[in-house]
Amino acid sequence: MAISKPLTLRRQRSTSRSITRSNKEISLQAEVLVDTGIYHLGDPFSYGIPDELSEKIERGSVVNVPFASKNTIGIVVSVGRVTNAGLKNIISLVHHQSIQPSLLELAEEIVKSTVCQPFDAYRYVLPIVGKKQEIPCLDAHTKRSKSIYEARLVLSDIGETSLELLLKRTLDQPEKNRLIIFPTVREVKTFAEFARDRKIEFIEYGSYLSLAERKRSYGQISSRSSSLVVGTRSVIFAPFQDIDEIIVIDEWSEHYLEQKNPYWNLREVALLRAKIEQCRIFFLSSSASLEMIDLLERGMVAHSRRPRFIGTSLKNRLYCAPNSYLDVLRRNSKKGPVLVTVAEKNYSNLFICQKCRNVARCSCGGRITMLKRDEYLCSLCSQSSRSWRCSECESSQFIMLKAGIQLVREEIGKSIPNIPVFLSTQDKEIAKIAPNPCIVITTSGMEPTVANGYSAIVLLNGEELAGRPFVRAEEELLQRWFKSIQYLAPKGEIYLSLSTQHRISQSILIGDPLRYLLKENIERSNLGLPPSRKVIKIESRGENLNSLKAKLINQFPSATAHLSRDAHSLLVISSLGDIAQCVESLRALQKVRSVQSKTLLKIAINPYHL
Repeated sequence: MAISKPLTLRRQRSTSRSITRSNKEISLQAEVLVDTGIYHLGDPFSYGIPDELSEKIERGSVVNVPFASKNTIGIVVSVGRVTNAGLKNIISLVHHQSIQPSLLELAEEIVKSTVCQPFDAYRYVLPIVGKKQEIPCLDAHTKRSKSIYEARLVLSDIGETSLELLLKRTLDQPEKNRLIIFPTVREVKTFAEFARDRKIEFIEYGSYLSLAERKRSYGQISSRSSSLVVGTRSVIFAPFQDIDEIIVIDEWSEHYLEQKNPYWNLREVALLRAKIEQCRIFFLSSSASLEMIDLLERGMVAHSRRPRFIGTSLKNRLYCAPNSYLDVLRRNSKKGPVLVTVAEKNYSNLFICQKCRNVARCSCGGRITMLKRDEYLCSLCSQSSRSWRCSECESSQFIMLKAGIQLVREEIGKSIPNIPVFLSTQDKEIAKIAPNPCIVITTSGMEPTVANGYSAIVLLNGEELAGRPFVRAEEELLQRWFKSIQYLAPKGEIYLSLSTQHRISQSILIGDPLRYLLKENIERSNLGLPPSRKVIKIESRGENLNSLKAKLINQFPSATAHLSRDAHSLLVISSLGDIAQCVESLRALQKVRSVQSKTLLKIAINPYHL
C-alpha cells in the first residue's frame, strides 16, 4: 500500500514590478539614494527604470524601491543609460513632485560638511504633499545668467526693532521673492499679525505646523502663489524658486541649531542656499554671533553700516551696578511701561539650608525648586509640597542663591506699591502691553511689544549670566541685552546689572555690539578657540575615546584634543584648512564601526554649547 504524502500548499507566485529584467528590456537606469538606515550603505544604488516610468522619473524624483527584503523610499540623484546587468527595477513614484535641483545641491553640501549618513541630510528636502494633492506643472527652474549673490549683516539701532526694519523693506519692495526666517514661533506669529494688518500676503511654513498645514503650505510655495515665505529654521528647505532675498533674523540664536544628526546650523545652510540660488542674503539683528564676526573679518559677509546712537546721547540715561535698579523703576514707572528682564523663572531655582549649607534635595535625590514662597517642586520626581525641611539636619531655614521672576516680582511690589506688575514667561506669555504706567517682568525672549517703547529697561542677573561655565556666556548675554533694549523709548533709561567698566556695558553705552565682539574674536583667535578654528565634539556611549584621541592627533598634528574626565567625550579643535580632511576621516571611522556592528559615535561640528 502506497504511503500518502502530507498535503502541502503550492506557494502562489505573482508577477512583481520589482523583479530583475535583462538589459534588453530596459534602456535606462537610475542612481538612487536609499533610506537604508545603515551608515555604511549610504552610497547610491543602481536600479532599472521600467518603461512605464521612463518619462516620469528624473533627477530629484522620490521613488519606492526594493531593498533587501522590503520596499523603501529613495531619491533619484541621476538618470542614464543602462550600464549594469541584472538590476532590480524601481517600483513606483512616491510623489509626482520632484525635489528641485537647488535643494538637492543644498543637501549634497550638508553631507560634505557633516558626518551624517547622506539620506539624513536629504530627508529635509523631501516633498511634503498628500497622495491626492496635485502640484501645478511649472516651467523648469533655471539659474540666473548673472550672479547677484551678496551677503550682508544689518544691525538695528537701540530703540529700533528688527521687525520694524523688516516690515519697511517688505513694504518698500513687495515685488521681490523673499524668504524670511525667524528663530522662534513667537516671532513668526508677531510678524504674521503685523503683516496681516498691513495687507501683506505671505505663506507660513515650518515644522511647528500640523502635517495638513505643512502640506497645504508646501503646495502653495511650489505653485508660487505668494512672493513672501516666512517660518522657523526648516523653512530654509522650502521649495521656493527664483528667490531674490533671504533674510535671517537674529542669526546668533540657539534655536537655529538642529538638535539631531546632521546638527546643521541655519547660518551656514542659509549662506549655502543663497550661493546656490545666486540671491542676496541679509542677516538682520540687534547684535551678532562671533561666527558672523569671523565671516566679516574674512570678507565673506559685508557690514551695512547705519547711523547709531552716539555715547553722549545715552550717557546720561544709562545706570549700572552697584546702583540700585529700584531708583530707575521709581523714576520711570509713572511715565509709562517699564521692562525688567531676569534670568530665571519661578521663585528660586537654587537654595541651600541655612544651617548645614546643603543644597535642597528631595527624598528621591532630585533638586528642589521654589515655584512660590510656599510651594516647592522636585525637578526629578515632580513631587510638590507646601513646606520644606532639610533632609540632612531637619532645619526649615534656607538661603536663596538664585532669585527667580516670582521673587523679583515680590521685591518690586513691596518697594513700588500701587503700580501694576505683570509677568511674561514661556509658560504664560503676554504678547502686547498697553502704553500705561506699569512694570513688566520677563524672562529672555518673552518681552511684550508696546507702542512707542518702554520708558525704562532694567536688565538684571548680569554677573550671574556672564559667569556661567560656558564659552559663549558673555557673548550670549550681550546678544540677549541688545535684543531687549530694542524696545526702549526714544528718551528711555537703561539699567545694567554690571559695572560701568565691563566691556558689555561699554558696548551698550556707545550703542554698538561690535565693540565687544571684535575684541572677543581677537582674544579667541589668540587662544586657538572658535570661530577662527573649528570644533568637533565626539561622544560615545560608555566607550573610552583615548585611542581615538591619539589617532586624530597623529593624523592631524596641528589639531588639539581634550578628553573628558570619564574619557567618553572628546573635543577636537582643528584649523580651517584641516577640517574637511578631519570630517572625512571621522566619516570613514563611522563606516568601519557600522560594518563591525558597533554603536555609532555622536559627532557634531561646531556645537553651540562648549
